[in-house]
Amino acid sequence: MSNIQYHIGVIVPSSNTTMELELCRFLQYGLVFHFARVPLREVTPEALDEMKKDAIKAARLLADLKPVVIGYGCMSVKEDDDLAIAIENEVNIPTITVAQAVFDAFKHLNIKKMIYISPTTEEVDLYERQFIERQGFKITKNKNMNILDNREIGEVPPETVKEFALSIKAEGADGFFISCTNLQAIDIIDTLEKETNLPVVTANQAFVWGVIKKGKIPIKKIEGLGRLFNT
Repeated sequence: MSNIQYHIGVIVPSSNTTMELELCRFLQYGLVFHFARVPLREVTPEALDEMKKDAIKAARLLADLKPVVIGYGCMSVKEDDDLAIAIENEVNIPTITVAQAVFDAFKHLNIKKMIYISPTTEEVDLYERQFIERQGFKITKNKNMNILDNREIGEVPPETVKEFALSIKAEGADGFFISCTNLQAIDIIDTLEKETNLPVVTANQAFVWGVIKKGKIPIKKIEGLGRLFNT
C-alpha cells in the first residue's frame, strides 16, 4: 500500500452496493474513497434528476475531510456540468462527475462509435443514449438488462455482464461502454478487451481515471483496468 494517501469524496446513490466494492481495491495505490449517500431506489429519469438536489448537502459533508477531489458517483441521463460547477463553488474543491470522466475516457481512447450496455430499463437507456450522443458520440448498438430496482442491479454477477457484452456483435464499433456505477464490471475489462480486441470503458473505471486526472494525482498505470490505464 502506498505511504501517501489521497482522500477522495464520492456522492453515491443510497442503494448502490457496488461502487465501494470496486473502488476499495485502489487503497494499495493510496486512493482512499469516502462516501456520502443521496436517495435513490428505483432508477428512473425523474429519480436520477431528483437525486442531484441532495448533492450539494452531501458535498458539504464530504468537504469536512478535505478531499483532493469530490466525485458525483452516478452516470447521468442529461448534462451535469452545472452540478460539478455548483459543488466546486460551494465547497471550493475540484469536482468531477462520472459522465465527465466517461466522455473524457472516450476521447482519450478515440472511441467515437460504441456499443452501449446498460442494466437499466429501456426508458432510462434511451435518455442516457441521447445524452451520450448529444456529446458527439455515436452508439452503433445497444442492449439493456431492463432492471428498475437499483439494489437488483448491484446483484448482477460480473460474469453475466461479460456474457451480456459478448452476445452483441461488435462490427463497426470503436469500443464498449458499460454504464452504471452499480453494475459490477471492473473485473471483466481485461478479458472483454482481449476477446473483442476493442477498448472497454466502464463507469467506475472511468471515474477512477477521471479522479486521478482531476486531482493531479501522480499515478500513471494501474494493471487490470484495460487500455484506459495503459494508453
